[in-house]
Amino acid sequence: MIEASTPPSEFIAVSNAKRPLFETDPDLFQQIIMEGDKDKRFALISAPHDLLLCEVLCYGIYNKQEMIGSLANLYRQLMTKISEEDRRSIYEHVVGFIENTSVISINAFLPFIAEDGARSIVSRAVIDYVSLGPLSNNDPMSRVKDIIGMIKSRTLKNTGAAFGALLHIGDKRVCTLLVPLRDSLDRDAMNIAVNCSTGFIHSATVDFYLDWLEGMEGAYEDSAFGIVASGLAMLKMKSQIDEVATGDRPFPAQGSAPEQFKASLKLIPLSRYLQTISPRMYALEQSEPPPRVMPFVLAQWGLKPSTDR
Repeated sequence: MIEASTPPSEFIAVSNAKRPLFETDPDLFQQIIMEGDKDKRFALISAPHDLLLCEVLCYGIYNKQEMIGSLANLYRQLMTKISEEDRRSIYEHVVGFIENTSVISINAFLPFIAEDGARSIVSRAVIDYVSLGPLSNNDPMSRVKDIIGMIKSRTLKNTGAAFGALLHIGDKRVCTLLVPLRDSLDRDAMNIAVNCSTGFIHSATVDFYLDWLEGMEGAYEDSAFGIVASGLAMLKMKSQIDEVATGDRPFPAQGSAPEQFKASLKLIPLSRYLQTISPRMYALEQSEPPPRVMPFVLAQWGLKPSTDR
């Protein structure tokens, strides 16, 4: 791997008001990202936002193994200088380039997944990576397995956000791949993961939470039970419609017509879905010793608790 170059001192002063180079001088920007020599690229850039965007896009173009170490070090340096809001703005530009050009691969998402610490950025990048990436060997889970491998390697700055993003996609095939990983999460990662809910209820995610809670029998004193139960409650608290998705997500999602994507969700009324899961939720309530959290969870789902807390 090549050594990371130290950004010039002028990169330290971040101007939030400055428009990105690709808007102010698109010809120069194109010249820079097509330049294969890193030192020459650095010499042409005068702002940290543009530097990060250009280097991420260059990695998406060239996809060279030897670029990884340099880019990772650069991201770590600039992450402390560029606010989360501004990094999110840079990320949105990356998404736009990937969706509207054919030369930049989804590898441009990887620095955000691996090196950023912000839940909102990591979870969004994970979802985009698995949703937009082309399949390997015609395996719809191929890009999901990439992220699973990164979680297993313990190299991510925010493992909980990556895990939570996959969980709340709500695909039962994805959830099956996550089962072996759930007990490896520490409490901080679990808290982050359950807070990745999207405002939409998927039956696969609910089943994952219920299976997880049922597997904790005899360990109620552990904070893990309360964290996972809170995740189940938040699914309903954050839900925006009274319907539940019971289908599988298309991978890749890009190219699916809106009506095809909606059909794949297989929506059913929440009231009908509650009839299928309420026995499991009441069984968890009955088996949980005081002080109980399940009565609160039941109430959030519109069910009347049979015990008090």
